[in-house]
Amino acid sequence: MGEKMSRLKILFISHTFMGGTFVVGSHHLSRELSLKGHYVVHMSTPITLLHLLNAKDEEQRQRIKVAFNKTSISETNVINYIPISFIPWKISRILYNITGVNFLTKTILDTKKILKQDFDYVIIDQPKCVGLEEKLRAKKIIYRATDLYASLINDNVIVKAESKIISVSEGMIGTSTPVVKHLKAISDKPVLQLENGVEAEHFQKKCSVPKEYASIEGPIAVYVGALDHRFDFDALKWISDGFPNLNIMIIGPSDINIKKSFSQSNNVNFLGPKKYSDLPPYLQFATIGLLLLSNHPSNNGRSPMKLYEYASSGLPVVAKATEQIEKVKSSFIYKYKSMDELSSCVEEVLGTEINKKDIIDSAKEHSWAHKTNRLLEFLTNL
Repeated sequence: MGEKMSRLKILFISHTFMGGTFVVGSHHLSRELSLKGHYVVHMSTPITLLHLLNAKDEEQRQRIKVAFNKTSISETNVINYIPISFIPWKISRILYNITGVNFLTKTILDTKKILKQDFDYVIIDQPKCVGLEEKLRAKKIIYRATDLYASLINDNVIVKAESKIISVSEGMIGTSTPVVKHLKAISDKPVLQLENGVEAEHFQKKCSVPKEYASIEGPIAVYVGALDHRFDFDALKWISDGFPNLNIMIIGPSDINIKKSFSQSNNVNFLGPKKYSDLPPYLQFATIGLLLLSNHPSNNGRSPMKLYEYASSGLPVVAKATEQIEKVKSSFIYKYKSMDELSSCVEEVLGTEINKKDIIDSAKEHSWAHKTNRLLEFLTNL
């Protein structure tokens, strides 16, 4: 289908910028669409004056660099764009709730004239950018929700923003069953459930043992991702105490307080954030992939990419049984609901001879190339 289709102009408006620690679905879909020959622009949440005054971490500094430099182009020809605005969502949300005007998007300085272009499809992942749907010259707008945003950031104004974007959209996309339920409660417009996928080839390339693993003896459990309210630190402590011979590697941004709370856990190692390009060896040379999710309601809406990134690396996964993960029927996932079940899952994995090839094969159907074909089919049938 993709080879015979005329070249499309597609704009993603995403919550996560390209070039930072986290690589999300909109980045992968942009890449795949560009590889198929389509013109793709990936725009993320505008930089504001508040960000300029609070540029303390590397992630913020990187966003500012992209915003103020020339529009960057990825190796797959995706245009990476971060606009500049004046009033952040933290303030705009209050005004938007009262007036219906979002000053975050109202005050955008579109210096690159990106938003003046004509697009075939605009796919909006970021509800904080409500208002842009009125400015854009697009044949069709699609709202794509990747989380239960209101629960995730504890902001009910988000639902009002979602409803406004959906009101002018041709269709909706949700990345999990709970997210699709949420969208259907807002509108009866066409909806596609498109879970997150995996760039399988990236995680199967030949790698050397990472230096942090070089002197380690015994099994290794690895977690890659954010360390915020959606991560279960109690579960991490439980595994650490219950399996003292299991080396636990935590990859992701962590502050000094988190590290201090595990200072007595000799088998827990915080490796800090790693670039997406550097992740494969940390997974390939581990024994178990961990998805230790807390009971925060927003976790029910997650479609964790790490599930299939672990699998593409040949790792069995010990995962909290959220509503979405419960629906995934794969033998490589060991699901738990309680701490005792968590222990049983870890014991079972450590006591089982794992066939890595079977796990890798089971992840192939979740490739981003396949997800992109489904996306294009949905778009063209709207």
